[in-house]
Formats: sequence, structure tokens, C-alpha cells
Amino acid sequence: LGAAVGTNIKKGNISLGSDGHPDSQMIKNAVLSGLMSTGLHVIDLGKVTLPVHRYGIRTFGLQGGVHISRMEDNKINLRLINHYGADYSRAEQRKIEGLLNREEYRFAAGEDILSPEYRPGIGRSYLNYLLQFLDRDLTRRNRMRLVVDYDSHQLGSLLPGFFDELGCEVYTVTNHQHYPQNISKLKEMAVPLGEVVEDQGAHFGAVLDSAGEMLVLVDDRGKLVDEEKYLALFSLITARTNPGAILVLPVTAPQAVIEMVRAEGAEVRIAKTAPWALMAEFMKDDVMASQRHFPQFLFYNDALASMALLAQYLAKEGRPLSMILSELPGFAVAKKEVGVMWEEKGKVLRHLAEATADQKVETAEGLKIQHPQGWALVLPDADEPVCRVYSEAFNQEIAESLTDMYVEKIKEISSSER
Repeated sequence: LGAAVGTNIKKGNISLGSDGHPDSQMIKNAVLSGLMSTGLHVIDLGKVTLPVHRYGIRTFGLQGGVHISRMEDNKINLRLINHYGADYSRAEQRKIEGLLNREEYRFAAGEDILSPEYRPGIGRSYLNYLLQFLDRDLTRRNRMRLVVDYDSHQLGSLLPGFFDELGCEVYTVTNHQHYPQNISKLKEMAVPLGEVVEDQGAHFGAVLDSAGEMLVLVDDRGKLVDEEKYLALFSLITARTNPGAILVLPVTAPQAVIEMVRAEGAEVRIAKTAPWALMAEFMKDDVMASQRHFPQFLFYNDALASMALLAQYLAKEGRPLSMILSELPGFAVAKKEVGVMWEEKGKVLRHLAEATADQKVETAEGLKIQHPQGWALVLPDADEPVCRVYSEAFNQEIAESLTDMYVEKIKEISSSER
């Protein structure tokens, strides 16, 4: 894999980083050998979180990077990152897969092999970068109080010092051995946090994954903030922090959130749901130029930046998070996933398109079908043999029924003969 990535990049500098676990380090050493064999100059960032690694690629002007981390079920995750600090797109991934399948590697001559360069300690530079966007005096004056459950082995060198500089009081809860990169499991871990948030009189609580990417929020009343409310909250903050900005929202965003953002004077740009697709839109010149105060690319999949932005916003508003959440527009959404074999996904979309030919249909990603009472989106997953169905409607019952209807349609099409 290292040789394939190196062959694809041609020349220049590339970074390597990992979560520091011995098994991740073993894989990292193998990838290092492959990258070196192609004549690339490898910058070893050492033990870093993924957001810090992305920052390092942009800061050092590298051609990309490979991030290696441990996952559940004894698996290792290798993330390929491009020169923007964003995940490889599907097109970029396919190039690597093609090189691997054909075993077409560019091996450098012995005298052209370059020694790797070790550059640890970029975490401090990353925190200083985040602090440029924040008003430390504001958060200090308001004595923001947070309850946080996080992986101290991975984030201990970043989180406490960062929020100390912001003048935030952090009450740490660490009840877990592993913090999964799975939003559903993080939500389960966040349930008992609500009581602690209330007992401590905190402004909010958060559970973070080990990579420092994902977080689940708990408001000041101890209630979990679901993904749609989270999206609405940070969209509102971005729009108000950057007047007249262009905001990028995924195709799954509720219409009520889109209308809220437009009412704040922002332009909305709809993007595909894949992380690489969203990041690519965030980093477009016109989007970044319109979001100078706290850009979306900075806090998307960056738990520390998101928490800091929220703490600052709450300090500025002087109102509890629960009140701000209650003022967000109401919407009824439902989502489910259904197993669909890889070879069946095309057939599912084709049959659904034929069956809904007389309805308004959008095909920017998957199949979004408009109904008088709302919409439904059928979205094949790029990495798993499943299709996800999202719906929004006037009320929860209709949203659930729309989702269930399309789940049943997908099952019927999948089980039918070709």
C-alpha cells in the first residue's frame, strides 16, 4: 500500500502518523518502507490525532499523508489523506486500488532513497492555530464549565491544556477503555454523562472518540443532542459567526435547517455525504473566503475545535445551550439501513427510479424522491453492503412511514429475480 501511494504521488514529501499503539506502529513501519521505496521524503509526525495530522499536512505543504489507527475487533484503519488534508476521494482511492491490483510500483534507485524525517510535537502548533480563531478573554470571563469523557491516552496532551488556555473548567470523566469511531456507541456512552452535567452545573458535556474526530454533546439539562440538532446548531453558529457566508450542507440535511441558514443570510451549497466530498467543498476558495472567522473545514470532524467554538458561542450568547436548542426550527426525520449486496445496489436504484418516474426525483447522490408530505433519500453506502434511507416529513409518524415504505421496497427489489 505504501508503494502504491508513493507511486501515485510521483515526487515530494508525504507524512505518516499513528495513534501510537504497538500494532499501529507495526503497520506504520511497513507503510514507511513502501513509501521510501518510491523515493518520497517521508515526514514522520509520530503519535498524533487525525485532526492534528490533517493540520500538519496543510502547514508543511505536503503532498498528502497516511494515518494509521487501531479500531474495534482487532482491526487497523489506514486513512489516505490528500494535500488539502482531506480524505482521498473515491476517484483517488480507485487509483490506489488499481496500482495495487496491477502491482505497478515505481521503485527508486538505491541512491535516491531518502531517510525519513521525524517531526514530533506538532500538536502544540495545532492548538495555537485553533486559538487564533477564538476569543480567550470572552471564555475566561464567562467561566465556561464542561464535563468531558475522552481517551486520555490519545487526547491527554491536547485537551486539558487547550481548554485551560481558554479559561474553561473541565470536569473529566473517564469510564472506558476504548472510545470507538462509531456515533451510535458514543451516544450510548454519553447517556450517564447527563446526570454528571446537571450535578456539576456545566454548560455542556461531551464524549469524544479516540481519534479526536467525533463527539456527542449533552446539553446543560443532561439531554443528548442528536445528529440533526447538532448539524442545525453548528450551521446556525457558522452562519452567525460569518455573516453572508456560503455554507456547505450534506444532501441529508433537513429542509428546515437549509431554510434556517438562508434566513440568516447565508448561501447554501448541497454536497454529498461522504467525508471527502464535504471536505472538498469546505476547502473551495469561495467557501473559505466567506468563512474567515470560524470555517467549517476547521471544526468538521474535529472534536476539540467544535467544543471550543460552542463554548465561545455560549459565552457570547449568555444563554444556556438547552434554550438555544429549543429555538432551532422543528423537523421530523427518520433513518434506517437495510442490507443490500454489492451487486444488487445498481438494480435497487434503477427499479426505484423507474417506479418513481412521475415524481420529482433528485440524483445528486443516491435517489431523493419528493412526496407531498416530505421526501425520502435512498443512499447506497460506498464501504458497506447496505443502503440507508433518510426521510423528512411534516411529523414524525409520516417520516417513519416514508422510511419504512422505502425499506420494504428495497427488500422486495433485492429479493426479486433479475
